[in-house]
Amino acid sequence: NTSFSMTASNVNHLGYVENSGYVRNNISVGGQTKFKNLTLGGNVSFARSKQNTGVIGGGSAFNQYGRYLIQGRAWDMAHVPSQDRAGRPLSYLPGQYISPLWAAYHNTITTWEERTVANLRASYKFSNAISLNYTFGINTANIFRDEIYDEFTDGQLLGLIQEDSYRQQDLQSTLILTFTPKIGKDL
Repeated sequence: NTSFSMTASNVNHLGYVENSGYVRNNISVGGQTKFKNLTLGGNVSFARSKQNTGVIGGGSAFNQYGRYLIQGRAWDMAHVPSQDRAGRPLSYLPGQYISPLWAAYHNTITTWEERTVANLRASYKFSNAISLNYTFGINTANIFRDEIYDEFTDGQLLGLIQEDSYRQQDLQSTLILTFTPKIGKDL
C-alpha cells in the first residue's frame, strides 16, 4: 500500500496601496507506504514569498499614510507633481511634508521569506494492542527585510538603508508507545 501526493500554488496580489504587492509560491510533496506491520511516511513543503510596501505606521507625517492626513481632502494629489526634475520631492510644507506618491516609490519596505517544513513518520504494529509511533519534524524560517528611505525624506535627509535578517529553526521528535488492551467484552 503506497500513496503519494504533490501540491503547488502561486499567489500574485497587486496591492491596493500604491507600489505594494505580495507574491508567494508553495510546493509540497509527501507519501506513505505500508509493508506488513510497518508504515513509513513523510512530507516536505517549501514556500517563498516577497512583500513590497511603502513605509506604514507610526502615526506621523514621515510614513506614507500619515502624509495623506496633512493634505486637504478635496485636493487631487494624483495630478500634482510629486518631484522636481532632479527627482527631489515637492512639498507645499517643506521640511514637514512630502508627497505620499513620492514616498510610495522612494520610502519602501521589501520582505522576503523562505520557509521549509518537513517530517518523517514510522509506525510499527506489534499486535492489535501494542504499537510504536515515531515522528521527526523540522521547521526552518528565513526572513530578510530591507527598509529604504531615499535621500530628501523628512527626518532622513541623507536617506537610510536598514537590513534585517532573521533565521529560526525548530526540531521536534516524538516517540509514542500505545497499549490498548481489551478489558472486557462490552468495552
